Amino acid sequence: SVNEVIGMLNESKIKLVPKFSVELSHHYGIEKFHEIGCVIITCFNREYAKKIIVQLPGQWNPEHYHKKKEETFHVLSGTLKIWIEGQEFIRNAGETIDIPRGTGHEFGTETGVIFEEVSTTDYSGDSYYTDNKIAQKPRDDRKTYLQNWGRYQFD
Repeated sequence: SVNEVIGMLNESKIKLVPKFSVELSHHYGIEKFHEIGCVIITCFNREYAKKIIVQLPGQWNPEHYHKKKEETFHVLSGTLKIWIEGQEFIRNAGETIDIPRGTGHEFGTETGVIFEEVSTTDYSGDSYYTDNKIAQKPRDDRKTYLQNWGRYQFD
């Protein structure tokens, strides 16, 4: 799946900053990653933050909210379906959507999507999931961190 993500980034001609961190988010286990999850590339996290989120075709990210963080998603490639407080929105390349703090949201894609998440500071433990099966899991049980991925060329 890492090769698929690298392929999507290359095909979309998306360049990353030299230093970044990568995590696989797999809320129901790594074995279900192709169905439920995403790849999160953190470009920077200060008073403001930027992440690149990549979802493979057919992936979905479960409903959650943030108490501290406010987000804007900007689609770079593909089509994003997002549900905010149960209302469905569709965003294509070049389009944005705002998610105020405290607002329940989930997202996914049928085609594959790459989008920027521009937000206020991202704090560890600030994602609150509505599904208790996820909420009860320690963060490290639903995240896999890829070390040194940023040292390798994508093309």
